[in-house]
Amino acid sequence: MIEVRKKGERIEISFPYNPDHIAKIKAVEGYRWHPDEKCWSLPYSELK
Repeated sequence: MIEVRKKGERIEISFPYNPDHIAKIKAVEGYRWHPDEKCWSLPYSELK
């Protein structure tokens, strides 16, 4: 299961280990791994 949450100016994403998902996240500029929370975050932006 993939969990997605908006936290301030970022989107937090957590999921069981999956190298394909990780590769896609790492393709996004500004990604971060948060080891204590065991989640990834990406910059949030709205489509205009």
